[in-house]
Amino acid sequence: MLSAQASLPLLHVLGSLSFFLGFFDVLHGEALESCTFMMAEMTAIFSPLIVLFYIEDYRRAILTAFKATAV
Repeated sequence: MLSAQASLPLLHVLGSLSFFLGFFDVLHGEALESCTFMMAEMTAIFSPLIVLFYIEDYRRAILTAFKATAV
Protein backbone atom coordinates (compact mmCIF):
# COMPACT_ATOMS: atom_id res chain seq x y z
CA MET A 1 0.00 0.00 0.00
CA LEU A 2 2.79 2.41 0.81
CA SER A 3 4.49 1.92 -2.54
CA ALA A 4 1.24 2.71 -4.36
CA GLN A 5 0.66 5.83 -2.30
CA ALA A 6 4.30 6.85 -2.58
CA SER A 7 3.96 6.93 -6.35
CA LEU A 8 1.06 9.40 -6.21
CA PRO A 9 3.30 12.52 -6.15
CA LEU A 10 4.39 11.59 -9.66
CA LEU A 11 0.98 12.84 -10.76
CA HIS A 12 1.87 16.24 -9.33
CA VAL A 13 5.13 16.17 -11.26
CA LEU A 14 3.23 15.47 -14.47
CA GLY A 15 0.77 18.26 -13.67
CA SER A 16 3.63 20.69 -13.03
CA LEU A 17 5.35 19.63 -16.23
CA SER A 18 2.22 20.26 -18.26
CA PHE A 19 1.81 23.66 -16.57
CA PHE A 20 5.35 24.70 -17.44
CA LEU A 21 5.00 23.46 -21.01
CA GLY A 22 1.95 25.67 -21.40
CA PHE A 23 3.40 28.61 -19.50
CA PHE A 24 6.53 28.79 -21.62
CA ASP A 25 4.58 28.23 -24.87
CA VAL A 26 6.30 24.96 -25.66
CA LEU A 27 2.87 23.38 -26.08
CA HIS A 28 -0.49 25.03 -25.79
CA GLY A 29 -4.13 24.13 -25.99
CA GLU A 30 -7.22 23.44 -23.96
CA ALA A 31 -6.34 19.79 -23.50
CA LEU A 32 -3.02 20.73 -21.90
CA GLU A 33 -4.72 23.15 -19.52
CA SER A 34 -7.27 20.53 -18.52
CA CYS A 35 -4.54 17.95 -18.08
CA THR A 36 -2.75 20.22 -15.61
CA PHE A 37 -5.73 20.37 -13.27
CA MET A 38 -6.72 16.74 -13.73
CA MET A 39 -3.25 15.53 -12.75
CA ALA A 40 -3.35 17.66 -9.60
CA GLU A 41 -6.76 16.26 -8.64
CA MET A 42 -5.88 12.63 -9.26
CA THR A 43 -3.88 12.41 -6.03
CA ALA A 44 -6.94 13.35 -3.99
CA ILE A 45 -9.01 10.80 -5.88
CA PHE A 46 -6.63 7.84 -5.83
CA SER A 47 -5.31 8.09 -2.27
CA PRO A 48 -8.55 7.06 -0.53
CA LEU A 49 -9.26 4.45 -3.20
CA ILE A 50 -5.89 2.82 -2.56
CA VAL A 51 -6.64 2.64 1.16
CA LEU A 52 -10.11 1.19 0.53
CA PHE A 53 -8.64 -1.43 -1.78
CA TYR A 54 -5.74 -2.56 0.42
CA ILE A 55 -7.54 -2.78 3.78
CA GLU A 56 -9.45 -6.02 3.58
CA ASP A 57 -12.31 -5.07 5.93
CA TYR A 58 -13.05 -1.90 3.95
CA ARG A 59 -12.83 -3.75 0.65
CA ARG A 60 -15.19 -6.46 1.84
CA ALA A 61 -17.72 -3.93 3.18
CA ILE A 62 -17.74 -1.99 -0.08
CA LEU A 63 -18.10 -5.10 -2.21
CA THR A 64 -20.94 -6.29 0.02
CA ALA A 65 -22.69 -2.92 -0.29
CA PHE A 66 -22.42 -2.94 -4.07
CA LYS A 67 -23.64 -6.53 -4.33
CA ALA A 68 -26.63 -5.73 -2.10
CA THR A 69 -27.70 -2.79 -4.27
CA ALA A 70 -27.14 -4.54 -7.61
CA VAL A 71 -30.36 -5.37 -9.45
